[in-house]
Amino acid sequence: MKTLLQIRIMAMGLFIFLIAGNNLRAQENFVKHVNNPIFEGYDDGPSDVHSPVVIYDNGVYKMWFEGHGNLYDDSQIFYSESENGITDWVENDEPVISSGENGDWNREKKPGSVIIVNDTIKMWYSASSDDFNFDMSIGYAKRHVNDTEWDILADPVLVKGEPGKWDETGVFYPVVYYDEDAADNEKYKMWYEGIEGSSVYDPDGVGYATSADGIDWTKHNENPVIGLESGSYYDTWIIPTSVLFYEGEYHLYFTGWDGTGTSPWRYFTVGHATSTNGIEWYEISEDPVLDVGGVEGWDWRVARYSSVLFVDDTFKMWYEGLGSAYKIGYAEDLILGISDLNSTLTKQIIIYPNPGKDDVKLTYHLSNQSKVSLEIYDQFGQLISVLVDETKHAGEHEVIFESMELPSGIYFCVLKANDETQTAKIVKL
Repeated sequence: MKTLLQIRIMAMGLFIFLIAGNNLRAQENFVKHVNNPIFEGYDDGPSDVHSPVVIYDNGVYKMWFEGHGNLYDDSQIFYSESENGITDWVENDEPVISSGENGDWNREKKPGSVIIVNDTIKMWYSASSDDFNFDMSIGYAKRHVNDTEWDILADPVLVKGEPGKWDETGVFYPVVYYDEDAADNEKYKMWYEGIEGSSVYDPDGVGYATSADGIDWTKHNENPVIGLESGSYYDTWIIPTSVLFYEGEYHLYFTGWDGTGTSPWRYFTVGHATSTNGIEWYEISEDPVLDVGGVEGWDWRVARYSSVLFVDDTFKMWYEGLGSAYKIGYAEDLILGISDLNSTLTKQIIIYPNPGKDDVKLTYHLSNQSKVSLEIYDQFGQLISVLVDETKHAGEHEVIFESMELPSGIYFCVLKANDETQTAKIVKL
């Protein structure tokens, strides 16, 4: 006979499943990993790491990123990989795509998009001859999945527009999606930032281009397809950084800057927009889906250049953060259980480590002050521990579940706030 808790958990699971099937716009609330930053560069390699681009391939998270510092004065492209995308990144302090010579159009390089088509890994990258100030183009490189050396195209595949055009100064940060079902001349779709003028405060926007082979691109004749919005978190800069397609919609993540701070390298955040055709964008998030961290934290000045995947019912984000040095952080948002973005429990419980052998840290977020109950049950529905039973203020909260002395198995964390409940599974090794 099933216990009352087991029945409630099964009912909750069914309820969550139905919500998930009808509300895939839940990726509005990313929660940062408790052990951020997850990638901090190397002592003998680049000390600053930027612009992560992550793919999930054959059970491995593969990350390309821009690195500089220490022995590397110019921005070059490096690579690492991890089985879980968070810890144990393989050390590789040598660039996989090096910088060019002084004066080259692609002297410095920053990865933008990486995709695998058949047996070929294809990369589009931002390139610059002037330290990514204004002379920027988009380059292309490829390699066979079994090779290590990249074949770098000699010329850019996308360049700035003619004088007077919205992208007359430079084009930056390509985000590419491959649609095998599209017309031949539109199988490759690219979103990119275009820059106009000679000041960082001059307008920019998001452009759109299509290609049959990923090399010869045609810009959309009504670019930009996303512009700036006065008074918003993207009223000065908007830079596309990642795109997903599911349930008939494109989901674009972008870096926004509101123009505040003493330099352009402060207070960048991550936004989100949706579209059915990649051209007309709607439901652009009113607030960032990922904001900078607390004062003097590792990412208190910058949270930007995100790479987002949807794996195991979870939106997973890697992003560049800046406090005193550039590092890479991780955040995620589960679809399951997030049905109302205005509810009290606006973010799924984050459990780390999970699975794990020792004590577990539970992180949850409240949109307003609430009476909170946080309890742990075993797989048979027996109450193991009451971690919280009090009124909590709005914001993020952390609590430790001391599980070291418990036997291996499955446990359930049940979080209640007002009339809402979230249930999450903990795996004890």
